[in-house]
Amino acid sequence: MLIRHTEEELKLAAIFEPYLEAGKLRENAPQAAKDALKRYLEMIKEHRREVFEATYGWSYDG
Repeated sequence: MLIRHTEEELKLAAIFEPYLEAGKLRENAPQAAKDALKRYLEMIKEHRREVFEATYGWSYDG
């Protein structure tokens, strides 16, 4: 499976990735890193919803 990232995803990842340890954001990470990770995860969630709806033709939300 090929995973492609948008330019925005790559920019956000560059902000929070230096603060990741064992798959979690360090507690002392700056607020900008926390905000970038939150936005990144929101983008992934939205993309999954779009793909689901395009694939199955009905709403992911129920």
